[in-house]
Amino acid sequence: MALELNVKMRLRGHFLLEAINADTGDVRRIADFDNLIVNQGLNFIATGGPASSPNNVVYYGCVVGTGTNPPSATDTSLQTFLAGTANVTTFSNSYSGASAWTVTSTTVYQFGVGAAAGNLTEIGMVAPAVGQTTSTTPTSSSPIFSRALIMVGGSPGTITILSNEILQVTYTITTFLIQTPLTGSFSLNTDGTITTVNYSLLSANATNPRWQSGSSYAKLNSAITSGVNDNIYPSGSALGLPSGTPTGTATGMTGSTTVSLATYTAGTFFQSFTYTLPIAIVTASNSVGAMTVLNTTSGGSFSSPLQISFSPAIGKTNAQTMQIVINVGWSN
Repeated sequence: MALELNVKMRLRGHFLLEAINADTGDVRRIADFDNLIVNQGLNFIATGGPASSPNNVVYYGCVVGTGTNPPSATDTSLQTFLAGTANVTTFSNSYSGASAWTVTSTTVYQFGVGAAAGNLTEIGMVAPAVGQTTSTTPTSSSPIFSRALIMVGGSPGTITILSNEILQVTYTITTFLIQTPLTGSFSLNTDGTITTVNYSLLSANATNPRWQSGSSYAKLNSAITSGVNDNIYPSGSALGLPSGTPTGTATGMTGSTTVSLATYTAGTFFQSFTYTLPIAIVTASNSVGAMTVLNTTSGGSFSSPLQISFSPAIGKTNAQTMQIVINVGWSN
């Protein structure tokens, strides 16, 4: 038996720019604006950046420049590079709860004193280039994940960083959870018997650190190789909040469940995961009323844990294998 589901994540990146006087410690707030995650960056969510090691990093550093061309989805670098930094001072994660239902990771970068001095007009986040690592100071060859013109008073403008100032950039990336159940139905053929099964789907485990990042993001669910962190639930189980899991007594899928990733096609901005539950996995009632999927084994990556309920429950004995295909998409 097999089931295929389609879900989509919406992402938003945001910059806050401040200048810190290295002599006095005084801070002046300069600019605050959203950015465009370029097509190249959207591809990185599935593939990671082009560096051979580590090759799973989506972004790790910040770059600034003096270009004035409006951001384009096809941009691959800043227009005119001036300086870059991979110096992370702090990072944190937060979960909004109702009613926004968002997960946000915040990373604070600092350029050295005077390193970004001059008149700045553009900014971006970058992944390591070929031959670079997450310890390499970004250069003009570092491929961008996102790009924006610096906005002053709501319009593209110029900011000036003095030779005795530290440019501090706070970058946040927010994932909007699936807060309203996605519903649908499918026909299940079990040994020649056709059953219409209705399903509902929500985000899950939003407060779990597996949703959240460290100081650099890894590619989508890079740690998933099995269902060891996922569960199935018996007949009658209902969806919980996006912060939680379905009701009912959970049965672990265990490491014998396999999760395979289809080959990613650049520009499609979705990744296909296939869960295969072997014959050994059944619930106490020999049915699957709900399940959790796509829980990573560790934090630090784009993630999309989901919970799915079925009505009627899907019968699964210890003589049957079950497959579920999950297509996860993403966009600005």
